[in-house]
Amino acid sequence: MTTAALLIAVLAADLGLTVKVDGPQVCVVGKAVRLKLVEVGPVDSREWSIDPPVEDIFISADETQLAFTTPIDGDYQVTVSVAGIVDGKARSAHATYRVTMLARESVEETPSAQRGVRSARALDPVDVVRRAARAVVSDDRMADAQIVAAALRDIAASKSNGNLLAEARALSAGALPDGGHAWRSFWADLDDMFAEFQDQRLLPTRAHKAAALRKVAEILAAGEPGSVRAF
Repeated sequence: MTTAALLIAVLAADLGLTVKVDGPQVCVVGKAVRLKLVEVGPVDSREWSIDPPVEDIFISADETQLAFTTPIDGDYQVTVSVAGIVDGKARSAHATYRVTMLARESVEETPSAQRGVRSARALDPVDVVRRAARAVVSDDRMADAQIVAAALRDIAASKSNGNLLAEARALSAGALPDGGHAWRSFWADLDDMFAEFQDQRLLPTRAHKAAALRKVAEILAAGEPGSVRAF
């Protein structure tokens, strides 16, 4: 949280309304930035904005979560304004949050960053898929996960010899309520994982790739162990 946002939040506390933004401060272009609103008080309305503006943006139905992606590196300032009635009077509070988007090339040139990316990709597929699914900002992530799992199974069972992941993504987009927008980061994480498997020669044939798709579908359909809700 920036110093300005903290100051605003402290001042707003005297009015019975506080707000701040929680999320990463550094990300890589092409990856989704997911931010969550933390508020105290009777908030009735919320409004988000990003400067400079971005095209790929998702705001949850309750307006407490925002996700965005951008192909352009640099600093992005996220501003959120909330309003509500406190002690019979209209009150408002504001917070700003800066996110720095790094160019993919600058990350790849850093040895420590390369090791971090490779380490993340080398994780157990179960962990990778669950983390990627949990990161999705969606109004009904459990239902969406079943749609994505079904698309993965359908493409795995098809006769296609093309890019199976891309085809599964396109198939799921047609059934998801937002055209698959909220799941873009999930597919990006899968692309990274499958690319690592390819580098290790773990997916030499279509049959191996189809089996990998079925495994991802199985993990998605199962959700989190010991929980009645997925992820």
